[in-house]
Amino acid sequence: MAESNQSFNTEDFNTPRYCSNCGERLVPESNFCGRCGTETSQINAQVVGQGVVDPDGVEYMGFWIRLAAVVIDGVITGVISAVIDLVLETAFLGKLFSVLYSVLFIGLKGQTPGKMALGIQVVDSQGNPPGIMRAILREVVGKLVSTVVIFLGFFWIIWDRRKRGWHDHISGTFVVRKRR
Repeated sequence: MAESNQSFNTEDFNTPRYCSNCGERLVPESNFCGRCGTETSQINAQVVGQGVVDPDGVEYMGFWIRLAAVVIDGVITGVISAVIDLVLETAFLGKLFSVLYSVLFIGLKGQTPGKMALGIQVVDSQGNPPGIMRAILREVVGKLVSTVVIFLGFFWIIWDRRKRGWHDHISGTFVVRKRR
């Protein structure tokens, strides 16, 4: 009898699968997601750690890790903005610094220091840093829209299949685990 080159892997049956649309854990051998009704033949992503991994190996980052990056950046920009405003006796330049901080870091590197610390990155559909114009669209216009509707644009990250907020949809960006 000839040996097969393929090995039988029992882990395939023991590894839980999750809906790429809503993140719900799937019942083994099910044809549909119990929460959102998506056909399992269309489900090809798996929830791992803080995000969702697509079949192409890209891990999209979820709400909590992105919030942690925002907190880190908020501390950095808050301290520097306060010093600028105190020294120059103005509230405008501190806010301008905060906007420039986000736009320049995201546009040129795809990462603010908060995102760098957590190993996540903002990229365009090609996997590159988004560039200055797309960063302005994301950080200024998109985040304004995401905020205006009682922050729903940010909470959208929780439900979105690729963990994108409205600001990501508006600018055509994704937040992913940085590849080393």
